[in-house]
Formats: sequence, C-alpha cells, structure tokens
Amino acid sequence: MSESRVRSAAGAFKVQHENVSVKARAFLSMHREADPAMLEPAFRLGQLRVYSGRFGVNTIIYRDMAVDPNIGCLEPYAESSVRRVLVTHGHADHFGDATELKRSSSVKVFAPRLETCMVEDPSINWRGLFGWAALPGEFVTPYFHGEGVRVDGFSESLDLALSLPGHTHAHTGYMLGELGVAIAGDALYPPELWKKYGILYHVDPDLMLESLKMLRRASWDYIIPGHGRVMNRYEGLKAIEANMRAIEGLRSLVLSKLPSDTGITECELLSRVARAVGARGARSLTTIGPAVRGHLVSLYRRRLVEGYEEDGYLLWRRR
Repeated sequence: MSESRVRSAAGAFKVQHENVSVKARAFLSMHREADPAMLEPAFRLGQLRVYSGRFGVNTIIYRDMAVDPNIGCLEPYAESSVRRVLVTHGHADHFGDATELKRSSSVKVFAPRLETCMVEDPSINWRGLFGWAALPGEFVTPYFHGEGVRVDGFSESLDLALSLPGHTHAHTGYMLGELGVAIAGDALYPPELWKKYGILYHVDPDLMLESLKMLRRASWDYIIPGHGRVMNRYEGLKAIEANMRAIEGLRSLVLSKLPSDTGITECELLSRVARAVGARGARSLTTIGPAVRGHLVSLYRRRLVEGYEEDGYLLWRRR
C-alpha cells in the first residue's frame, strides 16, 4: 500500500473514531463532568480515600498514588500531591483523569505491560470487539470511549501489583498490605450487577475464576471492586463466591444454547444467549460478545463442544 493510501486510511479511521453517535455522546456527556457527590470520599481508611467516580468507577487515592483515576476533577488528587497513577486494565473508564493529571503535573502512569497499548490508544478495544476491524463508535460501549495517556512504567514492576487476569488478558490488582486492603478492579463485580444484567464483560472465564480464587486466598480486611461499594472480608468473600457462581452459571447457559446435532454459528449463539439474559441494543451485543466467545473457547478446551466448517460457515455444537 502506498504511503498516501496509508495516510488516507489512518485519517478515515480517526474521523470514524471521533464521529461517535449523538446518543453515545449524550451518554458520555452525562459522565464527563464530576458530580458534586463524587468529590466526597465514599470510603476512608487512614490516608486512603475511595471516590465513586464517573461510570461508578472506584478511584482510590492513597499517599502519592491514585488507582483507576476517573473522578472528573483534579482537586482530590492535588490535595494528596499524587505523583503516580496505577491503572488496573486498559478500559478507558478506569483512567479517565490520567491525561489531565499528566498535563497538570509530573505524574507517572503505570499499567499492565500487555495492556499498555490500550491505555495509550483506547480505540484498540473497539477493534477487539469486532475481530480487529475498526468497529464504528456508535456500536461501542461508552465505557471504552476516552482519551489515551502515555504509559511510563509497567504495573508488574511494582511490589504491590497482583496479577488478576480474566476480565482482560493482563488485568492487575494492587495490594496495600499495610492497610489490609485489596484493590480488585474489575476482577470482582458487585453481585447485584450480575443479577441485573446476567452477563458482564470478561474475556477468559477460566482465568477469571482463578483470579477470584486468588483473591479468596489472599490476606486482606477490605476489598475494593472496580465498581460498587467497598466490602469488608465477610462481605467480600460472599461477593467472590457469587461471582464464581455467576461465571459457572453463564458457562452452563452458553452450553445449553448449543444444539447437539446440527451446529450453529457463533453469531447465532450470541443471539440466543443475549435473548436469554434480556440484552438489547447494538452496544450491549458487542460488549457481551467477548464473554460468550470466551465461554465457547473454555467449553471447547473441556471437550464439551466441537467446532467444524460446513459450506463456508464455522459451526459449533455440543459433543
């Protein structure tokens, strides 16, 4: 491809990336500015403060660091002279304030090594939702819309990092041992979200289960999920078990929607699962797609399903 055609293609994607639908822009505008309630910590423990920020993301500020910053206002960070930003994973709702923090001060941003590209360019997530083609913005969940930020270092270099993959490939939590606090990010969902939606974003259910088991074994007194309230150990262990049951239940649902005779396409399987959990709308379908495909692969590894080609279609069925 000529250099001019490369520039043209890159420019076309940039325009497409910026031309988010009116509905998506309206949704984003609701979450762009900080609500006054966001400026008051939802939880305090010593020098640690937890803010329920935009999209309900828990932003943690402790000493000179902020984890998953997305309050929509820089004042809380300035009060603590934040110098380090720690990101749990490469979804834009978990680093919404990082770019402004970097512009206004000399903060260093740390993110999981394998998700650095997604933090620096959130639109990569859009491609991941659609077989690496440039999915139009109006089909992308607003949680994946945002401004990228340059990463200065890898989370894995930090002593407090805890690998918790499954939600994303290299999702990372953080342990504040001196406080007895585990920052779980989206490795742990509030159980009420599972009840509300039936299916929540994750890409590898087997890794998700292993991460939940790791959190169950870890030593902590309080656990902070990516969204929802901070939980004590009793509440947190119950939430971990609820998440494990939900993932295993989703596996059973996916298996039940596969026929045992004539196979169906992955798109048909996605449609059947979506109808079962009541998911509606293009953005909902693209968002739950990775979870359904992740369970399909998990079932294949367990030799519970088989895939085969027929008349140009890749079909799946129960064994």
